[in-house]
Amino acid sequence: MENFHKKLTIRYVLALTLIAVLSLAGQLIIQFQINQKTNDAKTINIAGKQRMYSQKIAKSTYALALSLDQEYEASDKLLSYREHLSKIHVEWKNSHEHLKALATFQEKHNPMNAELFKQVEHEFSPMYSGIKEFLEIEWENVSKKDINKLINVVILHEIQYLTLMDMVVDQFEGNAIARIERLKAVELYLFIFMIFVLILEAFLVFRPAVKMIKDTYAEAINQKELAEGALKAKSMFLANMSHEIRTPMNGILGMTNLLMDKLEEPENTEKLKVLKNCGDNLLTLINDILDFSKIESKKLHLESVDFDLKACISDVVDILKPAASDKKIKIIQSIDHSLPSWICGDPTRLKQILANLISNAIKFTDSGKIIISVTSNKLNDSSHEFKFSVKDNGIGIPDHLKNRLFQVFSQVDASTTRKYGGSGLGLSICKGLVEAMNGHIWVESEANKGSTFNFTIVADIAEEPKEANSTPEVNQYLAEKIPLKILIAEDNRVNQMVAIGLLERVGYRVDVAANGLEALEAVSRQKYDLIFMDCHMPEMDGYEATKEICKKYSQNRPVIIALTANVLQEDKDKCLASGMDSFVSKPIKLNDLAEVIEKHFTNKSAA
Repeated sequence: MENFHKKLTIRYVLALTLIAVLSLAGQLIIQFQINQKTNDAKTINIAGKQRMYSQKIAKSTYALALSLDQEYEASDKLLSYREHLSKIHVEWKNSHEHLKALATFQEKHNPMNAELFKQVEHEFSPMYSGIKEFLEIEWENVSKKDINKLINVVILHEIQYLTLMDMVVDQFEGNAIARIERLKAVELYLFIFMIFVLILEAFLVFRPAVKMIKDTYAEAINQKELAEGALKAKSMFLANMSHEIRTPMNGILGMTNLLMDKLEEPENTEKLKVLKNCGDNLLTLINDILDFSKIESKKLHLESVDFDLKACISDVVDILKPAASDKKIKIIQSIDHSLPSWICGDPTRLKQILANLISNAIKFTDSGKIIISVTSNKLNDSSHEFKFSVKDNGIGIPDHLKNRLFQVFSQVDASTTRKYGGSGLGLSICKGLVEAMNGHIWVESEANKGSTFNFTIVADIAEEPKEANSTPEVNQYLAEKIPLKILIAEDNRVNQMVAIGLLERVGYRVDVAANGLEALEAVSRQKYDLIFMDCHMPEMDGYEATKEICKKYSQNRPVIIALTANVLQEDKDKCLASGMDSFVSKPIKLNDLAEVIEKHFTNKSAA
């Protein structure tokens, strides 16, 4: 490709050079012909003057002769005729010199013109000499004989001279017409040759260039498809890995929660808490990787719900207060009193941003305080720009290392990573989330004096509901309130135990199917109100099983809730498209199970 591009460039330069040379040559030829035509015009003009002067000389000569024949004395009138003749004689001589100069130029280019000018000179010289000789005679001594001699000279040469001047005019008018024809021919030849060069250039330059552009475009499309394929493959890989990791994580965290409820020994409970914290941290890392994948592939979907902004901030602070208290760090909220209480946006993602920034502030601050401030700026009647700031008095960030922030898998330096840990994904995810909310994020920091992380979002104002929603604790007697016959379709034994244990905590007794086929058999044997359906199972997966149930029991089918470790939006859409009514993400939590039961069966049980 590089050699081809080089050859193409050489051809293009040669074509441009040839066009430039042709244009210059044509310009020179045209200019030469114009100059020649100008000289022809000058020659015609001077020849016309010479003819006029010759006639004036003849007229003055005849006037003098006539005066003498009438025996006029040497009066003022006769003297004026002589002076007039003298003046015309001088002008005639000067004009003739110009004609000779043009003749010298013409002789170089046209021998016929040279011969004609020789004849002109042959007639001019005796006529000029005769007049000059007459004018040199003292006026008092002029005789009739002198006048007759002058008349004879004029008569002898004037007619021939006038004839030659007419020939000069005709000759050079013909030359001018011929030059115009030559100019037209030159222009035509240049035009034809330029067209030929352009056609040649089209075949040798533009056609290969178009081919190269097409090839380059095709290569770019191919690379784009490969990149999209790689991105899709990466997304699929992350989704599969999420499923594979979340499945055992579901077992670890679920069984840990069940054991914590059963065990009463403080020592064992403490160990289980450590196990649970480790599992939660691992789950957070998995979620971060998936969030980064969504942001990178532009598949991040934000919710748009009304929520209490101040309560959202307080929820995050309440969760992180214990970690701050362990390091004797005080978290202070400084919220503008004019701040709108309710806004429309994604509270989960906003909490994720705040939690990440506050967690980092706690991590990198040994003691002191963290100040969380929020202000708003009205953009129009419905929208506000909200500015959030998280200020700490921790280790700070040197100026030359700030450019590493908000980059993927990047920490300020290696020593920080070794001491404080972290994947380097948190701030890059925050940046992606903030930008998705039409805002931006930046940092103000000084080494050993602390940092202030600022970010803005744009959100619409929402009306405050008459009764604020609150998240009640799980009703331990949910089965008595909403009695249901429940089937769990799950192939993993640990996940079965977790789901059974969680549902038993609220009073339910459940049946279990190990795959989709067993689930179909169970539904055919007895009526179920609710099925928790795992999506990935052997023999028949949850999608196919759901489609079969919906097809066979369309009028009175059970509610089907997906149990999935895939949390990408396209996976959720796939669940709904197969006929499932909702989904619960793994690791399974009791709150999620209770919430989905109440969502789908509260009205039915009341009826």
